[in-house]
Formats: sequence, structure tokens, C-alpha cells
Amino acid sequence: MPRTPRDFRSSLTTLDLGGITITGAASGCTWNAGSGTFCSGFGSSKAIEGGIGCPFGNAVRNGVVFNSANNGVELCATSRVENVQVLGAFGTRITVSESGIVKDCTVVLAYVSGIRAIGGLVIDSTVRDSGSAANRPFSFGVDGGSETSATRSIVLQRIWNNQYFRNGRSLGTSLCDGASC
Repeated sequence: MPRTPRDFRSSLTTLDLGGITITGAASGCTWNAGSGTFCSGFGSSKAIEGGIGCPFGNAVRNGVVFNSANNGVELCATSRVENVQVLGAFGTRITVSESGIVKDCTVVLAYVSGIRAIGGLVIDSTVRDSGSAANRPFSFGVDGGSETSATRSIVLQRIWNNQYFRNGRSLGTSLCDGASC
């Protein structure tokens, strides 16, 4: 029997971490101005993932992901990531797609990109020490992927090779290494 819209909404998940830290298998994440971020202990596991079939509209909030062996938080369309810190992960730190929202988040030591919001919105967030020479085609502070992402009040610091945005459009004041961008 097909699901009604009401059934679909009731299947959405909100994961409120309540301030806890999820620790992964990556280790030794460091920043080098010449080559960017490096992490050892990478793998295929993601700290938090949208799940089988990647349902739309999930939310993760209020916690810390530390040393994820791959992507830190990866959710699908219309999802939200709020008040989450992702510190030292091997893949992209926070990913949402199609109208997803990343708000009040901090990303530090991102081996690939800091925040990937495909056609999404990134507001009031910070990305520091993101990208690497090894992943040059994919290393950005904020990555809109194949669609334009919108940003407002973003602080980007030490983004490898100054690749602050890909397909990003600013809706307000953002700072790239201390200057308006």
C-alpha cells in the first residue's frame, strides 16, 4: 500500500546528540600550509549517515563528531545539520543535498571539503583548515557541487589554495581569511 504524506513525515528522524562526542577511526589530522590537511586512519565508515535509502528530511543537532574515518555527517535532501562540530575527519565534514541546511556548525581539519551543501543553505558557520593538495579538484571550504549553494555569515580560514567556494553564492557578510568574500 502506498504511503500517504502523513506516513512519510512520521518516518523522519531527528538525532539530537545532546552534547555527546562520536569518535571515529581517523587519527593524526594536521594542517600544513603547503599541502593542506592530512589525516591517517581513513576508511569507508561515516560517523553519521542518512541511512538505507537515505530518506529526506532527517536532522542532526547539538554534538561533536571527532576523527571520522570518512565523511563526518552525510544526509540527503531537505535535511538539517545544526549546532554540530566536526573535528578532524578524512572525507567531507558535513554534506547535505537538495535544499538541505547547515546552520551554526564548525568544521576543523577537513581533508576534502569543509561543508558540501548541494543546492542547499549554509549559515552562521565556520570552516577552518580545509582541503588538501591530494584532493585538489574536490577541496573547497563550502562546496555547492553541481548546484549553487547559498551562504550567509560564513567564516573560512586557512582553506587550502584559497579555494573558498565552489558554486556558492553569498547572501550576506562572509569572511575569507579575515577579508570580506
